[in-house]
Amino acid sequence: MADELYLRVYKQKSELVRPDGKTEIFPEGPMSVAARLRMKKITAALSGGFLENQILDCKDVAAARSFSQLEEGQISLLNALVKSVTSEVGRALLALTIMQLCIKAIEPNRSIRLHKGGTSPSSFSWRDGISMRSLDKKYRTYAEAILRDGFFSC
Repeated sequence: MADELYLRVYKQKSELVRPDGKTEIFPEGPMSVAARLRMKKITAALSGGFLENQILDCKDVAAARSFSQLEEGQISLLNALVKSVTSEVGRALLALTIMQLCIKAIEPNRSIRLHKGGTSPSSFSWRDGISMRSLDKKYRTYAEAILRDGFFSC
């Protein structure tokens, strides 16, 4: 048990307790001003063609060499994820992964755990979260284009 993560859930927050005893607190409630600014930055980058540019860069053989910056374990995980996609299953998981990686590239300090954000005080939201659903609705087509166009095959 000492080497496991666990989550304590309270009315207005959740606490992630790490094996070393350190606790990460995630307050709940409407999006904070900082979260709204992060959401605007991410939306502006995606609207400005960030993901499309990544696709074009990957298709460029010289740029594709930048995968060497990834650790071997990261490359193995990405390859396993891509190989798990069939015509029937796996596309949504891969598209979501691409979206999360894209968002993390735009805003590296954002926690990917905080994927639910909103302004309504009556519905669940992380104060430091962003609305993954609204990004997914608008930009998922681009992530699916990566699958269709063979992003990881370069």
